[in-house]
Amino acid sequence: MVGITKINLIELEKVKQLLQISEKDLQSSENLFISKIYHNAVSTFQQSVEKTVKAEALMNSIFKFDELKHGIGHNPLPMYEANITDNMKKAEGLREAINKIPELGKIPAIEKLNLDDYIAKGNFAKQALNSISKKGKIFSDDINELDGAIEEMNKLIEHVKSIDKQRNFLIGQLK
Repeated sequence: MVGITKINLIELEKVKQLLQISEKDLQSSENLFISKIYHNAVSTFQQSVEKTVKAEALMNSIFKFDELKHGIGHNPLPMYEANITDNMKKAEGLREAINKIPELGKIPAIEKLNLDDYIAKGNFAKQALNSISKKGKIFSDDINELDGAIEEMNKLIEHVKSIDKQRNFLIGQLK
């Protein structure tokens, strides 16, 4: 079931630091791109994305900071897969809650949410990651497919987060 993330203050500070560094990397990447130093712009952008995904994984208690620093390192694929899996579990938990309490499905924000489509896109993203992992390197078609799937999932993630509070409130009212 979708729940409120438990994170300690030290980890929260690490999330903040990762996001601050990510923002600086993104600004550097933009400046490098404007200066037509494309190779460095791309690698700096990749570092920004990696730090953002690490922050999300830490904030959602998918990984602890030491795991991200020492276990994951610069291989972001396990983080992406873990984040996708975690978000899919939350969507499945919300779907189960709606099945148990049909009134939840009548909340306007939840009515607009297509959980089956969300889960299908999560499965697609996981397949794309699996394909990338097997090939050992990322090809442009894989990037385009994964980018599209991730963009759609991110929209749905934000939507799920926005209704998470409403759902928790309603469940609390039913107890």
